[in-house]
Amino acid sequence: MPLEVADLRVTFGTLRAVRGVSFTLDPGECLAIVGPSASGKTALLRALAGRHTPDARVSARLLHADTTPLPLAVAYLPPPSARRTSPDGALAPEVSARVLNADGTFAREGEVAEAPGGFGLRRRAALREVLGSGARVIVVDEPTAGLDGRDRAAVVRALAERKAAGAVVVLASHDLAAVAELADRVVVLHEGEPIEQGPAAGVLAAPLHPRTRRLLAGPVTRQVPARAPETGRVVLEARELGKGFDGTPAVRDVSFQVRAGEALGVLGGSGAGKTTLARLLAGTLMPDGGAVLVAGRPWPLLSRAERRRVRRELRVVPQDPAGLLAAHGRRATVGTVLDAALRVGGVPSAGRTDRVAALLRRVGLRTALLHREVAGLSGGELRLVAVAEALATAPRVLLWDEPLTGLDGPARTRVLDLVAALRAEDDVAHVVLSHDPGLVREAASRVVPLDSGSHPRGAEPVAVRPETVSV
Repeated sequence: MPLEVADLRVTFGTLRAVRGVSFTLDPGECLAIVGPSASGKTALLRALAGRHTPDARVSARLLHADTTPLPLAVAYLPPPSARRTSPDGALAPEVSARVLNADGTFAREGEVAEAPGGFGLRRRAALREVLGSGARVIVVDEPTAGLDGRDRAAVVRALAERKAAGAVVVLASHDLAAVAELADRVVVLHEGEPIEQGPAAGVLAAPLHPRTRRLLAGPVTRQVPARAPETGRVVLEARELGKGFDGTPAVRDVSFQVRAGEALGVLGGSGAGKTTLARLLAGTLMPDGGAVLVAGRPWPLLSRAERRRVRRELRVVPQDPAGLLAAHGRRATVGTVLDAALRVGGVPSAGRTDRVAALLRRVGLRTALLHREVAGLSGGELRLVAVAEALATAPRVLLWDEPLTGLDGPARTRVLDLVAALRAEDDVAHVVLSHDPGLVREAASRVVPLDSGSHPRGAEPVAVRPETVSV
């Protein structure tokens, strides 16, 4: 069953997100859509899967699989941040597996329930839903983003198996190693325009367009300077924290202090308890044992007014920014989300419009995104909006949960530069939780290693040695 697409275009008002993409894929072939953040990858994949948001206008001269208009037997894995709110208010990954029955109805448009554990476990559950759907066309957006090496290898292997079984695979990814392993053909996007396409081996080995060459260039190498020990006041402390779910411990005996202007790294693989620890530190989850102290006081002893103030000063940049959708609704725009955050931060209405634009520029996003619906953003765009939303209240402590998930090289560099600038200029403290040792060495001066949620009781965080790292 060939998949044929001709002159696919997606617009959001005056913003042309996808500008005339065409390709043909035979059964068992994989097309990789690559490009920098905000280049139109997610808009293209949503259009293929019939999952575009109401503010999107989609057109094409040809868009079908085996002469039947799409979506037909299309299984779609959204970007890592795309989630829905269930009737009881809980958040769950949004996964669409659309399979056409003989009578013309869809057999199912499934959504995976909340999987226990952190992001990696939920992402694997979502991918199992997609790969187990029996669909002949599989559309996956950043399938390996935010996963550790073990989980990433499993995802690549599973997609390769579906290819070998005759499925057509279309994926968007910043993971160029995964692209090289899976793709037969590559389309390179820049601001929605296909600037280069062809066989994957040729495009990856000998790119013709200058922007493709920059995209495929090796990582930026930096010398991490030695840092003096932090001597500022303690702004956040974990004391023998413990938390479990259904009898299974997620966090055990974790203790550390974070000082003003310091960046502390928390290093652990998928399922090690990083996201649970972030929620405990932020006060959105209460521990089974131990305590979190904010400016010397445990969360439960803070008054309601003090909690509101602390939550403005202690912000989380989540790995999965679903809270933006849950708190503001799926039709909310980038502008309304940031305006609301500034209002919470006490910024007068007269100055908020300029401040919203300034926040977008600070994280490297175009102000043209102001009127885009948040639900239609790519994973990378939504992550940067989440960073801007956290900065809106002028926080004193930032908790970064896998901060580089779904970001390309330049966007990764901007986030790391932002962490360094906030430390140096505003004395902001950071806790950086990641599975990536290189990121931890780049961003943090000390590291807490987690092994299945455990950090030895009384153990001191390990100082990070200065060395050269790649980002």
